[in-house]
Amino acid sequence: MVGQVKKVVEQTPIICGDYAEADISLGVLRNGGGSTSKEDVILYVADPSIVPLLKQAAEAGTPVKVTYDIQRLAVCRPSHWLTSVQVIEAK
Repeated sequence: MVGQVKKVVEQTPIICGDYAEADISLGVLRNGGGSTSKEDVILYVADPSIVPLLKQAAEAGTPVKVTYDIQRLAVCRPSHWLTSVQVIEAK
């Protein structure tokens, strides 16, 4: 899917281990115009090395292309797991 990273949150649950999750909005705004969407997807970030890239994209408002997987039995984490992210550079 393609969208914009709204925020990256470091979760620290009491029972389970710490993890990061990314809030991806399916709407993309460029130069104050574009699509605004009320549809967001919360993705569990399995690879901690991706977190700085996601935070940078959130700060810059850069669109990203992400792929994700859905876990049937997700305990202590969101069921949607981010598998890859690619920043879409402006042309």
